[in-house]
Amino acid sequence: MIFSEWLVAELDKRGWSRSEAARRGGFSASMFDKVVKGHSKPGIKFFQGISTALGIPISDVIAASNAQYIPDEAVHNLQEWINIYKYAPPETQTELLALYALT
Repeated sequence: MIFSEWLVAELDKRGWSRSEAARRGGFSASMFDKVVKGHSKPGIKFFQGISTALGIPISDVIAASNAQYIPDEAVHNLQEWINIYKYAPPETQTELLALYALT
């Protein structure tokens, strides 16, 4: 399942609109729509917001993204990269290390 499908499924489980998830996560409904439609890559703040909104560990959110949405700026921003890595599950950490090594 791709990340946007996972997000929509999580909202459906809760009976929430995208606006409600965005409000609970502390970001705009417009940002949420851009991510779901594939027009924007989520960053660590988006992952943290989804984690907060859904009440699940950020590692679950990052795992659901399959490491496919690691923002380009994170590759160049060591602190953001470390934050993403530290919350990722072990199998995703391996993928992240490989991805970082390519940059």
